[in-house]
Amino acid sequence: MLKPVKDFIDLLENTFQKGPCTCMRCVSDEDPSNYNTAHDFEIDGEMYKRLFINSSKDDLATKLKAALKSEYKDEDFDFSSPFDESIITHYFEAKYYGKFLLLGKANGLIKQVSDGHISFYPM
Repeated sequence: MLKPVKDFIDLLENTFQKGPCTCMRCVSDEDPSNYNTAHDFEIDGEMYKRLFINSSKDDLATKLKAALKSEYKDEDFDFSSPFDESIITHYFEAKYYGKFLLLGKANGLIKQVSDGHISFYPM
């Protein structure tokens, strides 16, 4: 596996930690639906919290672009139009793709997923 792809997968593996969020806002009685971004996620029937320190939109976009560039050396990808999701899914397991979608939607990178295409917000 090429290093940029491994770095991308490592980001996805290290973005979520088992258990509910324990930040000041989440342990108070504040309604989490008021948050701009979700703190807690259900993955495979278990509760996980997002680790914000390494899961920003820029972190994810940079790692995604590097992974794609390492796999598709001669291609120039246009992220401003709907993107074929099979380009991303072909080289890593489904569990990572699920985490990619969760994180991308949570941090504002992914606008929409439909009909086998991903629409991104400007990178």
